[in-house]
Amino acid sequence: MKGETPLRWLLLTREPVATLKQALKILRIDAARWRVEDFHKAWKTCTGAERQRMIEPEHIERMVFILGFVVMQL
Repeated sequence: MKGETPLRWLLLTREPVATLKQALKILRIDAARWRVEDFHKAWKTCTGAERQRMIEPEHIERMVFILGFVVMQL
């Protein structure tokens, strides 16, 4: 809007950003991060992944794999 101060973003990264191509790559990576965050939230809250009380690592691995498919369907 006229007369308003524009919003400015500062994205911190350890990756080199000397060219437009490098900057666009970093922006694509950052944009994908939100999909990962949404997946993780659904994985934890909708499937109860953290409530699973398994001891054997291979059982935990199987359950995490199965619940990942469930989340993708959500």
